[in-house]
Amino acid sequence: MSRSRWDETITWMQKEQGLWELDRELRNQILDYLETVRGPGSPADKKRPQASHMYEYHYPPNPL
Repeated sequence: MSRSRWDETITWMQKEQGLWELDRELRNQILDYLETVRGPGSPADKKRPQASHMYEYHYPPNPL
């Protein structure tokens, strides 16, 4: 996500999920990190999505 989308997400988390208020300096540090590590053009952005094991089922299908 872009820096502005991360900023919107933090604001949403504060309003809807109970995240505490962050002072401007800390918020900017967090946004710098997210933009670098998870933003457009970051190494994570260039990786192919990997299948999540969370959505794999480890039981046989229902025979009925």
